[in-house]
Amino acid sequence: MGNITIDGGRYSGPASESDAPDFHPYDVEGKVVLWKGPLGGLSSGGNSVASTIIDRNDAQEVTFHVVVHTSGGNFTDVSCTRG
Repeated sequence: MGNITIDGGRYSGPASESDAPDFHPYDVEGKVVLWKGPLGGLSSGGNSVASTIIDRNDAQEVTFHVVVHTSGGNFTDVSCTRG
């Protein structure tokens, strides 16, 4: 799906290594991430992000799940880990 870069309250992606970064703000409320901009293909072509939940957020590991409402009306879960 590509990489998401998170830096100082802003994010870019998901994008491939060749894409130029376009940073957007985000907020975190408890374990929920509120993206203030697009999430690449996860939020285009009729797809939309339904929710993003943080599973783990510490120095050793960061993981979260993005639930995408697809253009076909289904929901799919995308797992993200710090690489």
